[in-house]
Amino acid sequence: MKILFLDVDGVLNCINTKDKCGIYMGIEDAKVKVLKEIIDETNAVIVLSSDWKYGWHKEKANKVFQDEPANYLDNKLKKQNLVIIDKTYEYYASERGKGIKEFLNLMERQKQEVENFVILDDRLFDFEKEGLLEHFVHTDFKEGLNEDYKNKAIKILNK
Repeated sequence: MKILFLDVDGVLNCINTKDKCGIYMGIEDAKVKVLKEIIDETNAVIVLSSDWKYGWHKEKANKVFQDEPANYLDNKLKKQNLVIIDKTYEYYASERGKGIKEFLNLMERQKQEVENFVILDDRLFDFEKEGLLEHFVHTDFKEGLNEDYKNKAIKILNK
């Protein structure tokens, strides 16, 4: 299995995004299409590492309890036949890397082999401290996901 750990803000949107989700910045369909290209080229699955995960639910039965941004995110991805399979968990938002490592450890304990993974995020968080930099594609909130970042992610996943 290959995993793409997905942040939303600064990846699927940027400073110039016009789309809205309620009072929040929305998601650009063009950036979701670039994400789809990564998934198509690598056969990776998507795990949500973004702050958007706090209102998102994995279990189908709990989808009715999702907040508006989580439903919006699911619907935007669904337009490109993309689905999020799970999300990371960490105690502190600043420890996103720790949450990713804990998710990878859980996969190992469940005997699910992770061939490779990539982290798409516009912030560094604790990725260096957790030894994750070789898997990190540092996007920029000024532009979000673009062709260069897409190619870096594909290269990491297909190593």
